[in-house]
Amino acid sequence: RAGQRGDNVTFIVTDQDLKHEGFLEYLNGILSTGEVVGLFQKEDRDTVCGEVRNDFIKDQPGSEDNFINLYAYFLSRLRDNMHVVLCFSPLHPRFSVRAQMFPGVFSVNIDWFMPWPEDALVAVSANFLGDFHIDTTDEHRQCLYHIMGSFQKTVRNMCSTYLSRMRKHVYVTPRSYLCLIEYYQQLYRAKYDEVNLLEKSVVIGLQKLLEAAQSVEKMKTDIVAQERALTVEEEKTNRLLIKVQSEKGKAEKKAADVGLQKRACEEQTAAIQCDKEEANRDLNNALPHLYEATNACQSIRDKDIAELKQTKNPVDIVRLTFDGVLLLRSMRVMEVKWQTRLINRSTQPFIRDSFDEVTRGMLAEMGFLRELKLFAEKSRDSINDETCELLEPYLRYDPDSSRNWGPWNHPVLDQALARKANVAAEGLCKFVGAMVMYHNASKIVKPKINHLKRQEAKLARAKQELAAAEAELNKVNQEAAELGEQLQQAINMKTLHEANAQAMKRRMEAANRLLNGLSAENTRWTEDAKNFATRRLRLVGDVALACAFVTYCGPFNSEFRDKLTNEQFRGEMLRQRLPASEHLNLVKFLVDEGTVGEWSLAGLPSDDLSVQNGIMVTKSLRYPLMIDPQGQALTWIKTKEVERISRDPASCITTLSSKMLKEKIEITLSE
Repeated sequence: RAGQRGDNVTFIVTDQDLKHEGFLEYLNGILSTGEVVGLFQKEDRDTVCGEVRNDFIKDQPGSEDNFINLYAYFLSRLRDNMHVVLCFSPLHPRFSVRAQMFPGVFSVNIDWFMPWPEDALVAVSANFLGDFHIDTTDEHRQCLYHIMGSFQKTVRNMCSTYLSRMRKHVYVTPRSYLCLIEYYQQLYRAKYDEVNLLEKSVVIGLQKLLEAAQSVEKMKTDIVAQERALTVEEEKTNRLLIKVQSEKGKAEKKAADVGLQKRACEEQTAAIQCDKEEANRDLNNALPHLYEATNACQSIRDKDIAELKQTKNPVDIVRLTFDGVLLLRSMRVMEVKWQTRLINRSTQPFIRDSFDEVTRGMLAEMGFLRELKLFAEKSRDSINDETCELLEPYLRYDPDSSRNWGPWNHPVLDQALARKANVAAEGLCKFVGAMVMYHNASKIVKPKINHLKRQEAKLARAKQELAAAEAELNKVNQEAAELGEQLQQAINMKTLHEANAQAMKRRMEAANRLLNGLSAENTRWTEDAKNFATRRLRLVGDVALACAFVTYCGPFNSEFRDKLTNEQFRGEMLRQRLPASEHLNLVKFLVDEGTVGEWSLAGLPSDDLSVQNGIMVTKSLRYPLMIDPQGQALTWIKTKEVERISRDPASCITTLSSKMLKEKIEITLSE
């Protein structure tokens, strides 16, 4: 690149790059003659000369482009464009030996890198922190730049003192200063966000306390309103309770009355049912006679009636049979007179008949038989005792001769004798006798039936009254139920108001306890809220002190750490008037008590020096080197990082004598 293409190339060589002393021989040849003897073969030199031919002709148009001139042109371009930078430390044990063996290397210009002056340190800090946000004034920002430069200078001076007293070398390099600036940016950003978050939390806490106090006042007003509403609901509930009790009393009284009325109606129904059954039994006794009369009518045929109509002088039993029909139907008969009658070959005095005067006219009617049937169906109940008494001579017969007062030893209207005379006469005899028997039987039934009808009418009225009473009772019960629902709703509303009032009281009591318990915190938070702006201003100095402590104080013992921190660093900030806390506890500023407790449980001693060492190990941006003759740091790290070690023990733990030390360190650093 440097010789053929003419590019500027810088070749940097450090102590770590010299794996073999032969490297310096090549460098010595390059710096002495401009080339490495024997590096190019003839074919390679021809190729190089061919590649630079065009540039040679262009730059040296009058020169001959032979091999010697072309190669010399290549070497001259190489010397002009290639720069070798050797970074060797004068403290290296082979530095003097190499200077004697390879004079070409050390005869060139040597720049001795001395400690950075304070102005350079200030310029570096101003360059890195110029665009970094720091909540402070420009004057304090400039003070910060100078103080950070003075920290580097102070520690450098303290290293000489430490060497003279403790016989231990401590080196402070520009890299240390860059780490100081980088760590300042990181820690300031974290602490600034922490203060802002804490301020936000405190402001929110104060706001919540204010809201809680306002809520308590509002709850007091709400409780008063709830108590008034509760009083109104209680009065309403009491009025409804009195009304419900009154309506329930009315309903119970009405239910008792209806119950009595219902029992009376049931008793009356039972009595009527008994009477009805008795009347039905008597009626069933009378009905056979009615059926007999009806069958008798049904047995009479029209031809039999026609035969009677044609008979000019029917026998006496036929005549008397029709007299019975006339009497039964309450029709006109002739005046009672005694007349001799022949029946069953026996002539005896008896009542005169009305056949010729009345019966023939009745028989002449076309609807005689139909009217007779209608009489049996419709007018049978018109028969009375007088009619039956008038028919008594025709029907009465007693086998006991001493009690038989009739002229014959058989009834006048004997069905067998009538059948001998005419079939129709037999049916009429049977009809008359059956109707009389029906009347005698129904005479017992009728009063019962009439009584039954009256009782049923009373029962119907009683049932109507009972239905009306039950309807009224249902109405009263419905009203009582509605009032009961209203009462339950009122009780529920009252219970709800009571629950709300109790809940509000509990919340108010809890809020009061919280406010009383946080009254001291409220005062402290109020003071803290006023001091957050000051804390943010002081962060510029507090973070600078903490970063200087973590970056520089690791190699020193406890005495020199205190001297650097409390005397040198803090004194410089006071002189520069950089805002900072007056008594800053660096341990509490950099790590919380919980973390220190975890470290202690993991095996780290609890003394101040060990805690400071733990802070430097965990907070520093550089990899820590711990001198641990007692093994305390090893125990602490193994316990603290047990999870990571358990995942890959071979990559996490090694020794200086391990063959794979370099590879493990490279892998660890790359990850």
